Formats: sequence, structure tokens, C-alpha cells
Amino acid sequence: MRAFRATPDGYEAALEPFEREVLTRVVGDVLELLESTAPEHPAVADDELPSWSVAATATRPLDTALARLLPDASTDDAELAAEFRRLTQDDLRATKSAGLRLLAGLLAAAPSDAGAARLLVARDQGGRVAAAFTDVRLVLADRLDLRTDEDAEALHSELAAPRARRGRADSRHALAELYEALTWWQESLLEVLAADLPEGPTA
Repeated sequence: MRAFRATPDGYEAALEPFEREVLTRVVGDVLELLESTAPEHPAVADDELPSWSVAATATRPLDTALARLLPDASTDDAELAAEFRRLTQDDLRATKSAGLRLLAGLLAAAPSDAGAARLLVARDQGGRVAAAFTDVRLVLADRLDLRTDEDAEALHSELAAPRARRGRADSRHALAELYEALTWWQESLLEVLAADLPEGPTA
């Protein structure tokens, strides 16, 4: 992966074919997780935001990764959390699904240049793509059992350790490397997004 950079048309980053393949698969997995228990609604185009809707009932997801994507609004007031979930969960799920579909479409459409794929993100898509990265990272963090900043720091140290000292399965190491790479990639996108923000009034 190469960092995002601003271009006249938006934001561009390069990734190797195997990186695009892995990321496409993971984005698809997160999208499937989100939509596996979703209520039936009219289809929404990838470049459109869903209309707001209210469910008759809504329960907290049992899957801990899905619960991170659709969190409780309050940890202190169960009744408030349940009512807020009923009012917003379907809309939140649809918005996140639309963002992930947008990212999946951009990955599929990325042209190849000398072997590397060029991910092209229009300026009006930047925030939604960054949000989709966050959703993928939330699921990866849950699968890696990252609950605190200290857990994330320990994971970083684990990746830096020589292979013989890791003492973990290779599958976990691969998942951890993907999480760290995606975190760095998202940060590079956020940096160019921030640089594009209009300057505030001067004194």
C-alpha cells in the first residue's frame, strides 16, 4: 500500500494486486456481517445514502463485532439505549452498508498501472470511504480481541517481535498485519482530507 495523495480529481492511493484482493474480501465479509440480520428494505445505489427508517423492535447484536458496528447509545440507561436502537439501528446499518459497498466498488474499479492498482476516491466520497475503513477496522479489532489502547499497543509490540518470540498462530499475525496496515492507510486518507478543509477565519 502507498499513502493517499491529493489529486485534481480527488484522492489517490496505490496497492498491490494481493492487497486489493485481501481488502476486497475483508470488506465483503464485513458487509455480509452487517446485512446478515438486516431487515428487508428497497435497494439503495452504492453512491446514494439510504432513507431514514424506524424499526418496530431492535435488539443488541449477539456477535461482538456487529455490536461494535451497531453500538449502544448508552451504557448506563438500558431503556434509553433500547429506544435509541429501535429508532436508529436500521438507518445506521443501511448507511454503513452503503459506505462499504462504495468502497468495494472503488476497489473493483481501480485501474492497474504497472501491476499496482490505483484506488481513486472522489472528493465527495472521501468521508464515506474513511468511515468504511473505520468499520472494517472495528471488526478486525474485535476478532483480534483489542478492547483498549493498551491492547493495541501490545499488538504493535507483538508484530515488531521476531517471529520466534511471537508465540501466536500465523493467521492471527496476518490479521494483525492487515489491521495495522489499514490503520496507517486510513490515517493517510484522513491527512489529505484534513488538508482539504477550508481554512477558518483569521484574526
